[in-house]
Amino acid sequence: MQAIYLLDQTVNIHTAPDAWREKCRPVVDSLDEVTEWIIPKGTVVEGDEALLRVRTGQCSPFDEECAVAA
Repeated sequence: MQAIYLLDQTVNIHTAPDAWREKCRPVVDSLDEVTEWIIPKGTVVEGDEALLRVRTGQCSPFDEECAVAA
């Protein structure tokens, strides 16, 4: 089951699962300091997390299995 993020989403890099940390990118301010981390729009997530994100409106189903489950 897969879903795709519709917008950039902020994430707590300290509590994010390892698989998500690889997909996150930092937001840097004018002083070159990281202000937050985001999961970019268009990132595909899988499994139960995908269905949860679709149900909360953060993602759109990316495959038929997720669409049917949603």
